[in-house]
Amino acid sequence: MRTRTYVHLIHSLLLKVSSWQKFWAGLVGSSLHFFLPKHRTFGGRDRAAFKKAPDKQVNISEYSVVLLDDPRQPDAFQLTDDAKGNSYKFRVGTKAAALMWYTYVREVTKTKLGYQVPQNLITFEESEEQQS
Repeated sequence: MRTRTYVHLIHSLLLKVSSWQKFWAGLVGSSLHFFLPKHRTFGGRDRAAFKKAPDKQVNISEYSVVLLDDPRQPDAFQLTDDAKGNSYKFRVGTKAAALMWYTYVREVTKTKLGYQVPQNLITFEESEEQQS
């Protein structure tokens, strides 16, 4: 998986903070765990090429997720921390993998399709029987 960080500035300018970084990621509950490569001269894509302990853990429950529709990067999705205004773009190798990640991440973020405000269970209006 590769990611790139963006920071939104005043007047909706977009600042690219860093270049792409490779890492292994795991979703545990509502936390995203990032595992950096064991060596600077990153050589592999399998799990054994990355550290055993996560270098960073981020709670993404208040983030929003978007599956990007970019023909140049069909394997991308984006996580946004709306409170801080930071966006993280992820590339996962294939469009199918991006869809899978998007589906799982959407389940733990506030971006839920079909979310509805709960209906009021108590009504304060007088019923017709009480009005008579």
